[in-house]
Amino acid sequence: MLTRNTLFTVLYFSVAITGMLFTKASSQTLILVSLSIAHSFYTLTEYIIASRKIHWEQALIKKHSGSPLKLSQAVLNVLILLAIVFGALYLFKTFTIVTAIIWVCVLAINYFIQYLVTKNKTIPVYYISKGAIVYNELFVKKYNLQELGIVVYDDYDEEYFLRFSNKKELIIKKTDFEEEDIHRFISFAIAKSEATVSISENIRNAIVVLN
Repeated sequence: MLTRNTLFTVLYFSVAITGMLFTKASSQTLILVSLSIAHSFYTLTEYIIASRKIHWEQALIKKHSGSPLKLSQAVLNVLILLAIVFGALYLFKTFTIVTAIIWVCVLAINYFIQYLVTKNKTIPVYYISKGAIVYNELFVKKYNLQELGIVVYDDYDEEYFLRFSNKKELIIKKTDFEEEDIHRFISFAIAKSEATVSISENIRNAIVVLN
């Protein structure tokens, strides 16, 4: 599943690299301002999600989850930007040293603001509340547990598929969560659904054990 964070990161660095190929200072400034605005909007969406008052019966939280952006991630992203900026400076000669320093400082500030406003806000990606599984994104998605019909695990892609009678499908990536937490979450969802749910053979025993 292509997440909002992955999409933002790919687009962000793509635009940053593109902007560094421009030789005109006005074009570089426009790209830098655009990146700052985009990053501010993204930080706002992170803050909105992290600040929600949520009451859940069961939840799935990503591995090693703390704030949506960890300090180590912020530092790593700044180092990547540093490499890109000074790479453009020395390889393509499109930057002056002053411009390079301005870019690094502005983009670094953006990342650390993002880190500070979401610091220590642990949030679930999925949670169960009032008879539904909720996908906790900017635009919340709900899946009625009364319509849960099939749970399948794909060994190759390491993904769990929860399929509903209304044609909706929820995909949970195994590598994002602790396996036991996923099994407990699915077991709880099945119990709450009060419906006959078909479980694939390769996870049936694990789900039954935690049921």
